[in-house]
Amino acid sequence: MPVTSPNKTVPIRVETSGEVPNGMAIETITMDHESVTIYASESVLSKINEVGVTLDASTLTKDSTVLRPITLPTGVKSSSISQISMDVKLGPGVSRILENVPVFYKNNVGKYKFSILNNQSTVNVELFGTQANVDAINPEDVVVYFDMTNAVPGNQEFKLSVEQPVGSLVRYSVTQPTIQVTVSGEVDNTVDESVGTN
Repeated sequence: MPVTSPNKTVPIRVETSGEVPNGMAIETITMDHESVTIYASESVLSKINEVGVTLDASTLTKDSTVLRPITLPTGVKSSSISQISMDVKLGPGVSRILENVPVFYKNNVGKYKFSILNNQSTVNVELFGTQANVDAINPEDVVVYFDMTNAVPGNQEFKLSVEQPVGSLVRYSVTQPTIQVTVSGEVDNTVDESVGTN
């Protein structure tokens, strides 16, 4: 009987970095392969759900066809393909402001009670991309948060972050970089992840 190496077919995800010059943005990316078969031990395969290719947007000045190598995760011995061809279409970039996006928190490991100064539980988020891609963003899908891993009792300033959806061609940025929080020394055993309920 033939012996076959353990393998798994996973989707390919494009990771973009940098910004398209001249106020342009990526409209679409079409790949010649949407998935790849990777070969590795079962223990390695069980931890891999996708593989990535990188695309430097700052090198794009017009509609282009770009060849990029597939980045194989650690432990993967080989793959069915080693590179993909991407057909990249550009369009004029536009900005859109989403107002009153709720602020959440993460990693309140101390389970502290806290309050936001000035009761500010929402912020504005700026989107940048082509008109079609920006218009497709649902405000309810935008997640702004601050990380309380290093929280201590007292007044603190936390950096605000916004989750960048996987594969999104829209750039998200919070219009204010930080939020002021008063952390009490009391423990709250009903902690959830929403500022509005604390």
